[in-house]
Amino acid sequence: MKRNKAAKTITGTTENTRILKLDLRILSNVISLTIALDNSTAIKYTVNGNHDVCLRLKENAQWIATTQPGIFSKGPQRYGTFKDAFTTG
Repeated sequence: MKRNKAAKTITGTTENTRILKLDLRILSNVISLTIALDNSTAIKYTVNGNHDVCLRLKENAQWIATTQPGIFSKGPQRYGTFKDAFTTG
C-alpha cells in the first residue's frame, strides 16, 4: 500500500485478501480521498472524522463497501496454536 497525502490517494495491490480495513486516522485533515486497489475501479471515499476506518470486500475482482466482519469470521480474535483446535469445553 502507498499513501500520498498531497494527492489524497491510497493505492496498492493485494494477494489472498478478501476483506481489507484501512485505518484513516493518519489522514484526519483530508475530507475525501481516492482508493485504488488491484487495478480495479478507483473508489472515491469521504472521511468521516478523526477515527474513521474504511472496510472493503473483494467480490468479483472489485472492492466494495462492507461492514465489520462478525466474531466468528477469520480474524485476530481466532488466532491460536494448532492444539487449540482440539480443546474441548
